[in-house]
Order: sequence, then C-alpha cells, then structure tokens
Amino acid sequence: MKKSLIITFTFLLLLSQCGKILKLIQDAKHRKVSRQILNDLVIEMKRDYNLIVDKDNYEVKALGVIPRSVLPVYYFGIIKKGKVEYKSKYFEEYENDYYVFEGNEYDEDKWGFKFSQNLFGMLSFGLRSYVLNNLLYDKSKGNNFEEIEKIFIESGYKIKPYIFNFWVCGEIEDDIGGGGGGYLNFVKDEKCNEEIRDKITQRRVRIGIKKYMEKFKEYFSVERELETIDWEEYMKF
Repeated sequence: MKKSLIITFTFLLLLSQCGKILKLIQDAKHRKVSRQILNDLVIEMKRDYNLIVDKDNYEVKALGVIPRSVLPVYYFGIIKKGKVEYKSKYFEEYENDYYVFEGNEYDEDKWGFKFSQNLFGMLSFGLRSYVLNNLLYDKSKGNNFEEIEKIFIESGYKIKPYIFNFWVCGEIEDDIGGGGGGYLNFVKDEKCNEEIRDKITQRRVRIGIKKYMEKFKEYFSVERELETIDWEEYMKF
C-alpha cells in the first residue's frame, strides 16, 4: 500500500513537472517566432514602403489562441516599448494596446498602391498619439476636446471609443458607425467605392480610391523614419 502511494505521488509529481516543461518549451518557441516576426516586419517596411522601423523600440508577443482553430494556433501582436500616456481618461485602454497582425494585402493593379494593413498598423503607433494628444486639443483647427470631455462628465454620459488602425475611405457614416468606433486613417469621400472594369485586364479597378493610393505612393517614395514622421504633414496626404 505504502509503495503504491509513493508510485502515485511520484507519477503526479512528474506529471506536474511535464506541464511546466511544456510551457517553458512553448514560451521559448513563441519568443523565437516573435523575434522572426519583428525582423520580417522591419524588412518589409523598409523594402516595400521606405519606412525605417527601429526594432529596439518594439516588442512582439503571442497574445492568445485563434478561436475555433482545430489545433492551438497562436496569433501575435506588436506594441511600442514604454507606456504611452493620453491626456483623456477615455483613451486609457489604448495606452498598452497591441496591434494584432492582420496580413491583409491589396494589389497595385486594383488599388493603385500595393500595401498591407500592417503598414497602417505600424503608422498608428505615432499617428494615434498625435491625434489623441494633440489634434483633438488643437483649437487652431477648431478642436477642443477638453470642453467636450467636461460635457461628458457633467452629463454623466459614458462613452467607450473604439479606434481602428486601418485605412478606410467612404461616407462619414462608415467612420462613426459601430457604437462609437472610428478609423485613424479615414478619408471622407462618397466616391471611394466607384469601380470600373479595365478593358485590358478585365479586372475591376477602384478608381475612387486610386487617387488616394497614388498620394501614399508619392509619400513613401522617399525614405522616412517612423519615429520622426511629421504627422500633420502625413494627414495632408
């Protein structure tokens, strides 16, 4: 009896250690994948967009398992090192916000500029701070979020803003719909969805968006460092 108890205890101890060992192996694998993703991202930004990203300023990590995946498949996100502080309490949840890699790509023939949403995800690390900490409070541009925030507080009205990093072009309802959500990279133009069929390629071309994509192509025709972009100039494009 005593011997069987010892064997059972030993088995349970080994089993618990196996779980710890497997976790250590998984964590090591995630760190390796994270380093590779970051390296690939830095290369992609420089190669495709002339955008210089200092990888020492960013961190990639596994954030969780993709829902409904048959086998555990992890998704990864990137964050800028160091806490970003926003003036308004309404944006606090974005102070430690990861950009989750989407990987969606858009071809040049249809859109006028070959790009992936990862480009706008990386740009959001600088653009979001500019918009939420500067532009919203810039009275010279007709903005005064301090007064708006006072109204929210005095009225007891609660909002939970959803801020998306993607580039979107369309009618204003496309930007403010979805329960208080908005896009950092939003262009108001109801003609953005206009398409024609190219007579040569027989492909549908988004002529409404092409003019904006050509501006992006011009903007990224010269080398730029992510950390030193003039965001006011960027928004003019």
